[in-house]
Amino acid sequence: MNINITLLIQACNFFIAYLMMERILFRPAINVLDCQEGDERSIKARIEHINQRITQQEEDKAVRWQECKKTFSIPDLEQLGGPLQLKYPEHMPYREPEPIIKHALAKELRSIVIEGVTHGL
Repeated sequence: MNINITLLIQACNFFIAYLMMERILFRPAINVLDCQEGDERSIKARIEHINQRITQQEEDKAVRWQECKKTFSIPDLEQLGGPLQLKYPEHMPYREPEPIIKHALAKELRSIVIEGVTHGL
């Protein structure tokens, strides 16, 4: 078998080109991909941790709500037979509150709700 010297030179050139591409192109690209996978894993772990905290907070709120209901004797709607039906005496017909009073009540209710939410009540 007659091996030509140009074939050996081409093989050497190919090997050198492969080593250069492996060091210059492939290794940094693989490092970038590994870094992105690590970031993705850390983000998923953080999301899972936050979801667990949210679930725990919701469970704590449910427990506190049950304690408040027991403390203040707040019945469940099922015990009352459904939503509350307010009935006014017939000699005193219902009338809408004046707009100014309605606005003041809404403003006061808003401040109470905001205070309750900010203090975790």
